[in-house]
Amino acid sequence: MNWISLTSEENSFDEIPMSNGLTAVFITTFGLSATIFAETETQKALTVFMLEKDQSCVGRGNVGFALSELPWRRQTFKQDKAFFLQTLSGIKEELGWQTLDYEPEKELLFPVVNRLIQLTEQLTEELIEEAAAVEWLMAAKEDDPIVTGFPRCEEHQLLLSLYGCHACNDK
Repeated sequence: MNWISLTSEENSFDEIPMSNGLTAVFITTFGLSATIFAETETQKALTVFMLEKDQSCVGRGNVGFALSELPWRRQTFKQDKAFFLQTLSGIKEELGWQTLDYEPEKELLFPVVNRLIQLTEQLTEELIEEAAAVEWLMAAKEDDPIVTGFPRCEEHQLLLSLYGCHACNDK
């Protein structure tokens, strides 16, 4: 079972569990929306971080992370949190869905998005786990999308992750 939580602390109350299929659809639709709204390097890095939660590459049932572990920057936290919330709202507006060869199940996806909006609203600058973000950024290799200018998939216009296009991998 995959999950997203507010922090990495042991607290199942704030954990959002998701099946493998729902996780794949959530990550793809998040990426489509985020790619539309991402303007800054930090926002693009946040998007790529999410897109790297690709089960076709990391294994089914192996996606679990805390919002506090994303590569947030304290200097731009308020702006980036607003971007993240805008991205989640964009999922509910079905942004970018026309590029998909399937129709996401809204009755499964939207409750997860709504819960994630609630968790994101609870995220504060004090909860950011900078060490996790630094570790992720330091692991970037010279051909990593966060180093090579954030390329996009030609078919889906989705920002590419280390594993390529999440929507292409999800087929």
